[in-house]
Amino acid sequence: MPPQCRLTHLLLLAAFAAPTCYSQLLAGPVTLRETARIPVPSLRLESAGFRTVAGDKSFYVQTDHGKYTAVDLQGNTHLAFDVAMIPPNDSVSPTDIFLADLAEVPRGGVLALVAWSPTPEKTRFGIECVDEDRDYAPIVWLDVDFIPTHAAEFSIAGDFLVSGYSNDGSIHVALFDHRGNLSIAQVLKEHDAMGGAAGKQTSEQKNEVIDRAAREAGLMQVVSGNDDSIYVYNPSWGRRVANVRSGGKVTEIKLASPRSENTLPMELFASNSFLCLTEAELDPGRNSNAPTELTKFLISSYDRFSGALIASYQIRDSFGANPVAASPREFDFLDAKVISNGTVSFSIIRAQP
Repeated sequence: MPPQCRLTHLLLLAAFAAPTCYSQLLAGPVTLRETARIPVPSLRLESAGFRTVAGDKSFYVQTDHGKYTAVDLQGNTHLAFDVAMIPPNDSVSPTDIFLADLAEVPRGGVLALVAWSPTPEKTRFGIECVDEDRDYAPIVWLDVDFIPTHAAEFSIAGDFLVSGYSNDGSIHVALFDHRGNLSIAQVLKEHDAMGGAAGKQTSEQKNEVIDRAAREAGLMQVVSGNDDSIYVYNPSWGRRVANVRSGGKVTEIKLASPRSENTLPMELFASNSFLCLTEAELDPGRNSNAPTELTKFLISSYDRFSGALIASYQIRDSFGANPVAASPREFDFLDAKVISNGTVSFSIIRAQP
């Protein structure tokens, strides 16, 4: 893994980020109840250390280095991405490619953010698209001068929005065309979080600035919508979501606050009509820098245009971090249990109010 990428932070950020306090509404969240449990017999893992990404109607589970398995809501599985399947060329072998992030794309299939180091001093970043027929396109190498952490595709234009950070502490959200050429260097200029004069600081202070930027960039959500726009959410902005159109136009959506709680944003979902934000509820007085198991989650559905709160729900189980939202009031979860021999088994949990 490239030493300058600091991508190891991104998979474990939820345990280290600072909580956010939100205002109180009169009505509290409604508890979700389990209505169905569907086993996933074809998916077993030998380790409990894995990542899960929620899509529109599927979950994606990291089953091995550079591999993700898709699980649909009926419990069926297929291999969604394998870095070894990327078409090789004269200069790049799939064995030298590092998988940094994975996201679902509205037209079907997945998008992978990948990294390759031709030399120890240089790292290139690119986007690998796999369509719904599981055909792998050539990597689109990005003309990028920062460290990408997330990428999403515009549903019609086919261009890309990429977020990340640089070593001066800057947060970047940049627009690239379908060939990987930079179109707009900073789409969200008013939200640009500069790290200050990092060059005038000690090595320890510089590292703190870079680490803080890496954590912030890792917690950002960059989600494709079906309307040729991409939704960007950075918890440091407060309860605001940026809607970015394929031409670079930005509209801000202010989200209503569901209740007064210490919360840690986990995932943003965008449908044709609503947004769904999942947050972990943190106990009062909890040290936000101490790793802990998250078992209480708040799921809030919002109008996609106005940001008005449609409904707010609570679920108290560790599987609540990554729901698939069938509607503003219907959710599916992927539950993982360690069985007697240490193997991890999976089930789809369906829940409603």
